[in-house]
Amino acid sequence: MEERELIEAISKVFEPAVEMQRLAAKAALTADEVQKLYGITRSRLEHLRMENRGPQYVRLAERGAVVYTPEAINKWLQ
Repeated sequence: MEERELIEAISKVFEPAVEMQRLAAKAALTADEVQKLYGITRSRLEHLRMENRGPQYVRLAERGAVVYTPEAINKWLQ
């Protein structure tokens, strides 16, 4: 295996971990990102929001995107 192929193979192995680190460092997460990082589905988050039982969230505009902070998710999980 050549050096370039080896580097590409190693990069592929670590790609999911790098993505998780990137998400964990974000100040605000979309529902899809929450699902990737915490395993809580978009539909579950929507259901919890409708019942006022989920993590604290921010709506970016009237009828706009909803985002969550990692702190709010962690607090809710505890």
